[in-house]
Amino acid sequence: MPDFSFVDQVESLGFVDMIHKHDPLAKVSCPSPITIPRWSRDLAELKTKQYRIDFVFADLKLAQGSESGTLLLEPVINTISDHYPVVVVFNAASWPD
Repeated sequence: MPDFSFVDQVESLGFVDMIHKHDPLAKVSCPSPITIPRWSRDLAELKTKQYRIDFVFADLKLAQGSESGTLLLEPVINTISDHYPVVVVFNAASWPD
Protein backbone atom coordinates (compact mmCIF):
# COMPACT_ATOMS: atom_id res chain seq x y z
CA MET A 1 0.00 0.00 0.00
CA PRO A 2 1.42 3.43 -0.93
CA ASP A 3 2.59 5.65 1.91
CA PHE A 4 1.46 9.25 1.47
CA SER A 5 2.84 10.57 4.75
CA PHE A 6 5.30 12.70 2.77
CA VAL A 7 2.38 14.43 1.04
CA ASP A 8 0.82 15.07 4.45
CA GLN A 9 4.10 16.62 5.63
CA VAL A 10 4.33 18.92 2.60
CA GLU A 11 0.72 20.04 3.06
CA SER A 12 1.30 20.61 6.79
CA LEU A 13 3.94 23.18 5.77
CA GLY A 14 1.25 25.16 3.94
CA PHE A 15 1.74 23.87 0.41
CA VAL A 16 -1.28 23.05 -1.73
CA ASP A 17 -1.66 19.93 -3.88
CA MET A 18 -2.71 21.59 -7.12
CA ILE A 19 -4.34 18.52 -8.63
CA HIS A 20 -6.46 17.86 -5.56
CA LYS A 21 -7.47 21.54 -5.46
CA HIS A 22 -8.84 21.52 -9.00
CA ASP A 23 -9.66 17.86 -9.69
CA PRO A 24 -10.08 15.97 -6.40
CA LEU A 25 -11.28 12.84 -8.20
CA ALA A 26 -7.96 12.53 -10.08
CA LYS A 27 -6.40 9.66 -8.14
CA VAL A 28 -4.33 7.73 -10.72
CA SER A 29 -1.05 8.93 -12.22
CA CYS A 30 0.53 5.53 -12.87
CA PRO A 31 0.96 2.94 -14.18
CA SER A 32 -0.67 3.12 -17.58
CA PRO A 33 -1.49 0.10 -19.77
CA ILE A 34 1.83 0.47 -21.61
CA THR A 35 3.29 -1.56 -18.73
CA ILE A 36 1.29 -4.66 -19.74
CA PRO A 37 2.62 -7.41 -19.91
CA ARG A 38 5.96 -6.38 -18.40
CA TRP A 39 4.71 -5.33 -14.95
CA SER A 40 1.11 -6.57 -15.01
CA ARG A 41 -0.46 -9.58 -16.68
CA ASP A 42 -3.58 -7.76 -17.83
CA LEU A 43 -5.76 -4.68 -17.30
CA ALA A 44 -7.49 -6.20 -14.28
CA GLU A 45 -4.16 -6.68 -12.47
CA LEU A 46 -2.94 -3.25 -13.59
CA LYS A 47 -5.98 -1.57 -12.01
CA THR A 48 -5.00 -3.06 -8.64
CA LYS A 49 -1.60 -1.34 -8.92
CA GLN A 50 -2.75 2.14 -9.95
CA TYR A 51 -2.16 5.03 -7.60
CA ARG A 52 -0.97 8.59 -7.64
CA ILE A 53 2.71 9.49 -7.21
CA ASP A 54 2.98 12.59 -9.40
CA PHE A 55 2.29 15.93 -7.71
CA VAL A 56 2.61 19.67 -8.18
CA PHE A 57 2.65 21.70 -4.97
CA ALA A 58 2.42 25.48 -4.65
CA ASP A 59 2.48 27.86 -1.74
CA LEU A 60 -0.88 29.31 -0.73
CA LYS A 61 -0.43 32.61 -2.57
CA LEU A 62 0.57 30.98 -5.86
CA ALA A 63 -2.16 28.34 -5.49
CA GLN A 64 -4.78 31.07 -5.18
CA GLY A 65 -3.84 32.28 -8.66
CA SER A 66 -4.11 28.87 -10.27
CA GLU A 67 -6.72 28.32 -12.94
CA SER A 68 -6.78 24.54 -13.32
CA GLY A 69 -5.00 21.30 -12.63
CA THR A 70 -5.52 17.69 -13.60
CA LEU A 71 -3.96 14.42 -14.68
CA LEU A 72 -4.24 13.80 -18.41
CA LEU A 73 -5.76 10.35 -18.71
CA GLU A 74 -5.85 10.51 -22.49
CA PRO A 75 -5.88 7.15 -24.33
CA VAL A 76 -2.78 8.12 -26.34
CA ILE A 77 -0.76 8.23 -23.10
CA ASN A 78 -1.49 4.52 -22.65
CA THR A 79 0.78 3.88 -25.64
CA ILE A 80 3.68 6.27 -24.89
CA SER A 81 4.25 6.57 -21.14
CA ASP A 82 3.87 4.65 -17.91
CA HIS A 83 2.80 7.84 -16.07
CA TYR A 84 -0.01 10.22 -16.93
CA PRO A 85 1.04 13.87 -17.36
CA VAL A 86 0.33 16.38 -14.59
CA VAL A 87 -0.90 19.71 -15.92
CA VAL A 88 -1.40 22.85 -13.84
CA VAL A 89 -2.26 26.25 -15.27
CA PHE A 90 -1.33 29.40 -13.35
CA ASN A 91 -2.45 32.92 -14.15
CA ALA A 92 0.82 34.86 -14.47
CA ALA A 93 -0.98 38.11 -13.63
CA SER A 94 -1.77 36.75 -10.17
CA TRP A 95 1.73 35.49 -9.36
CA PRO A 96 3.16 36.75 -6.10
CA ASP A 97 5.73 39.52 -6.25
